[in-house]
Amino acid sequence: MVKKIWIFIYFIAILSLLSCIRKSPSKYEERVVPGKHIVLIENYSEEMWIGTNSDSLGQVMRNTVGKAKKYWIGGGVVEDSSYRHGFYFDPNTIVIAEITAEGMQTTIQQIEQNPSYYSENGFSNGYTEHAWYVLGLFKEYKSQ
Repeated sequence: MVKKIWIFIYFIAILSLLSCIRKSPSKYEERVVPGKHIVLIENYSEEMWIGTNSDSLGQVMRNTVGKAKKYWIGGGVVEDSSYRHGFYFDPNTIVIAEITAEGMQTTIQQIEQNPSYYSENGFSNGYTEHAWYVLGLFKEYKSQ
């Protein structure tokens, strides 16, 4: 009888584990963002891939991965509901900085709540009229 109870508990535990694995989204399942160089950032509890077409920024991204310091990264917001957060940053407008103007600072979650506002408003960063930045820990780099 005890053996049957343990088999049942084991079976339930395996089913629960498989259910969690199947439901948890993988960062690799996310649609690939535009850009020659992409970096996975962590902004508070959110993760997001951000791409750039600049080779020099790609080098900065590569060199920044794994460092404990957070950087501001962003540019023009492109509203697109086919992406996990409902938007991506235009890879031709990306800037990476240690500091940025407070009025240009936001979070992935805030943009996600109203991407059309962020795509139509903001401040110029020299590459776009409507730029926004999120503070991120650079976790992974890829070249595409």
